[in-house]
Amino acid sequence: MTRPTRALALALALLPGPALAGTAPLPARALLDSVAVRYAGMTHYHFAGVTHAVTTGGSLPGPIAFDLSFTYAARLPSHARNSMNGPGMLTIVADGESLRVWSRDANQYLVQPAPRIEPGKVPPGEYGTALQPMLGMATFAQGNSGVEDGGPDTVRTATGVAACRRLVLAYPRDTSASAPLLMPRVLWIDEPRRLVLRDSLTFEMNVPQVGHVRRTQDMRFLTAEPDDGGPDSLYAFTPPAGAQRVTRIGRAAPEQPDLVGKPAIDFTLASLAGPSVTLRRLRGKVVVLDFWATWCGPCRRWMPIVAKVEKQLAGRGVSFYAVNVAETTEQVRAFLRTAGATPPVLLDRDGKVATAYGASAIPLTAVIGRDGRVAQVLVGLHPEEDLRAALRAAGVDVR
Repeated sequence: MTRPTRALALALALLPGPALAGTAPLPARALLDSVAVRYAGMTHYHFAGVTHAVTTGGSLPGPIAFDLSFTYAARLPSHARNSMNGPGMLTIVADGESLRVWSRDANQYLVQPAPRIEPGKVPPGEYGTALQPMLGMATFAQGNSGVEDGGPDTVRTATGVAACRRLVLAYPRDTSASAPLLMPRVLWIDEPRRLVLRDSLTFEMNVPQVGHVRRTQDMRFLTAEPDDGGPDSLYAFTPPAGAQRVTRIGRAAPEQPDLVGKPAIDFTLASLAGPSVTLRRLRGKVVVLDFWATWCGPCRRWMPIVAKVEKQLAGRGVSFYAVNVAETTEQVRAFLRTAGATPPVLLDRDGKVATAYGASAIPLTAVIGRDGRVAQVLVGLHPEEDLRAALRAAGVDVR
């Protein structure tokens, strides 16, 4: 028998499930491709399960383990749900009219117009990726350096034990200094239905405060219904008792000092590429302080936004600084070699300035007016327009 071509494998993936049951097993790569096609085209689904994560190594006193339950559901193009039960997690629900986002940690929620969600596409907006969580399964066929057949196995689900075929995915080594080392990833696939019922991923990385650690994440789908959006209750959201409606999810107010309207705390910090900077000597200018660190993923995504606005406002009396928190000059220089454009970098080597500005979570961006008072504070990753709005509040002509 001849080997199925890749095109044939993709064509087979589009057939209904029962027709696949009698076909011969596909080669590992062709099966992975067909799974990607399956997930990219889903319009109605209901998936739920548990992710078990364990972190070991470094200076940790012992293994740190937790279980994170999740529910993903959709009836495209109008309804979607993404909820995860764990620290720092959000519940996101689109009901066709409104998009509601709730933070369990802060007990805050926001309401926005619901976007249109098209199959195979991430809708625009800050929560677009969360509204299409199963598209991640469509990317398994990309970026790996090889796929091997791991043989038959089983996975226990809410409806019983399912026969599966294991695929083992290898990844090329990323040689950049801060990149994690990815171990082979194992997928347990319900071959007739082209569904992933279990996903096990292990990686190693360096964490500045802890050292070299190893983390394993084992994701198991107890419910896997690719053609059923689940009950109507999945798309209803009622704010919990005491929840505060906000325009942006952030840290709870007691954890973030209220600096707005108060005199900015003075400091003198060494600059990475020039003389030291003293804040009081910048009186008469608007000053933007972006507190960040090389290990902070949101900081890496936020800094290019700050750099873009800095470039656009050149010559308008605004000084931007990227204030690195408690890292060595060598760590910062290594990051900047591949980071692209950034504002001038200041070194808060002992973290005291970050503490004074309440930057226990980063990125934190403080906008200081020409009068030396704090005009706005942004915590976390924001759209570019939020930074522009903060600058307007400080009296900057942002067009």
